[in-house]
Amino acid sequence: MLGSFQQGAAFRLVLGRVRTVALQWSRHFRIDESLFDAWLGIERHRKVSDLPLSLRQRQDLEAAACQPPERSPLDRALEVIIKRIGDHALNSDSLATALRMSRRSLYYLFERQNLTPNEAIRNIRLECCKEALGDPRQQSRKVIDIALNFGFSSAAAFSRQFKQRYGFQPLAFREVMLRQAASRN
Repeated sequence: MLGSFQQGAAFRLVLGRVRTVALQWSRHFRIDESLFDAWLGIERHRKVSDLPLSLRQRQDLEAAACQPPERSPLDRALEVIIKRIGDHALNSDSLATALRMSRRSLYYLFERQNLTPNEAIRNIRLECCKEALGDPRQQSRKVIDIALNFGFSSAAAFSRQFKQRYGFQPLAFREVMLRQAASRN
């Protein structure tokens, strides 16, 4: 099927569209994206203008290439979480409202990742705090200020969750990271 440029271009176009739909079927089917990447990589170095296509076919291919890939609902949810990470009121209800979906649909979306929406929010907040605590440029900031900045409402809750996730108290983690940074320099 990939014998000619025209067939290869058409195959990549169809495969690109199928890939976006197929990835949404992951609850029912296991899809190896590397196979799609390998198929789509065939003759990727060629431009659409290099292919022996009719004007209409070229326009269709160029239009498909210019369209941004459709983001999955999970990607949109993670984007909203990251944008609103400092909002203390961010929870599954406010996330569902922001995404214009039902609470049940939101839970179903995260269920595929073996998470609840609130766990995902907490995990992202903890990762952001971990990055800030390990950053030598932010060593003058208080731990509680960092926690509050990323949406935690109390020092005790933040400290408990941080230790549970990373095995260190936040201040001890910061000291270890700063020592490591100092020893590298």
